[in-house]
Amino acid sequence: ESGISSGVSATVKLYTNTTPPTLLDERTLNSTLSAYSFTELPPGTYVLEIVPPSGHILSPTDQGSDDKDSDFDGTSRQVTVVLGEGEHRTGMDAGLIQLSGVSGRVWIDVDGDGVQDSGETGYPCGATVQLHNAQGQPIGDFATVGLDGSYSFTSLIPGNYRIHVTAAGYFFSPQNASTGDETTNSDVGTTGESATFAVTSGNITGHIDAGVYQMSSVSGRVWIDLDGDGIRETGETDFPAGTTVELRDRVGAL
Repeated sequence: ESGISSGVSATVKLYTNTTPPTLLDERTLNSTLSAYSFTELPPGTYVLEIVPPSGHILSPTDQGSDDKDSDFDGTSRQVTVVLGEGEHRTGMDAGLIQLSGVSGRVWIDVDGDGVQDSGETGYPCGATVQLHNAQGQPIGDFATVGLDGSYSFTSLIPGNYRIHVTAAGYFFSPQNASTGDETTNSDVGTTGESATFAVTSGNITGHIDAGVYQMSSVSGRVWIDLDGDGIRETGETDFPAGTTVELRDRVGAL
């Protein structure tokens, strides 16, 4: 894996193992210099501390062999080192995770076709979005959509996630109806749950969207227009029983 991202820096500090500790030295690391060393140290116990760049956290500790794992504690950001006489300790490494995010929009799909069309700017009042892990288990708090239907989750560890949308009184639009354009799709199914998507290091995974609509109805009356004037008047009775009215979609399907 590569070193520190371009444009940011981290600092490694060397302290005495005393109370309070005394800062002995420090090194600033960046994309062109990601290795550090402190030399000419007397035998003894020292504390190393790393100050990660903004938007980064430390990797899990001791997940592999000493030459490849991260040694600094994720909470204290420190590791204690005991040096014997003439000892040259290497492999005191720190893995950094650049945090990521996910964003999208919940919109009222006026025509219920699963595509964000021009002019479909409404949003369902009170709709919430819950972030789930890849197994469908909730993570953290709900996000309430903004005035434009938007939502976001930040400070996420890279990995695989899902979203679950709740919009009381609404049904969910067809999923992935817009072929070839992920920016106008509705990404959730009939239960409001999306498929699993990847969030990569340092990036915002956008356009994880959800279209919703409310059910509608149509009604009317069939009558015998005795004088043929197109106006239902007193005495013009309903059509005899057995009359059939068919409801068809936009392409003529029943």
